[in-house]
Amino acid sequence: MAENIRTNLGQVLRGKALQLLEPLPIDLEAILTATDLRTSAAAPLFQSALQMGLIPLLAQQLNVFSDWPFPCWQPLANPLAVSQITVSALRIELSPQRLHIHAQVAHPSVPQPQWVILNTGLKVVNPHELQLDKPQGCFPATHQSMSLAQLQNFSFALGPDVCLDRLQITAEAILCRGQIKIMPVQAEDSDLD
Repeated sequence: MAENIRTNLGQVLRGKALQLLEPLPIDLEAILTATDLRTSAAAPLFQSALQMGLIPLLAQQLNVFSDWPFPCWQPLANPLAVSQITVSALRIELSPQRLHIHAQVAHPSVPQPQWVILNTGLKVVNPHELQLDKPQGCFPATHQSMSLAQLQNFSFALGPDVCLDRLQITAEAILCRGQIKIMPVQAEDSDLD
């Protein structure tokens, strides 16, 4: 829902592209069902975004001695080598208050990619930030979970134009309520003319 939308309607009538003249705050309630999530997760854009969120999280985990995501992992002498992590075959499942992110994780210093699951809740720390809640790592072959204390306070900035009031994860859907702000494109940034 949005109100008081100001555009360049006069210019549009003269053949110019439609543009916002002021920031547009939009109140929203969104429901992403488990079926929608599975469908979206297959899209390249979603896979790329999920990798961008997951790789820094894995990099932080690989800075400590750990059995997840690689058994008997020891931190590398060269911290930049952690940036060589690759993630593929991503998919997400839902359960009450939890996300289960399945992925194949590879790094040049381990002999083969490892199938892993990150099982975590998400909580709203402030309207512009989400944080992992009780993250656990699991290997699908053994179904044994381990606490990932290193990631307990790992957070994701949503940006200043997102204001999240509510986030709930059920077995059927992710429910969100909040506000996003659509910013006008400056004329020099626009390809619309």
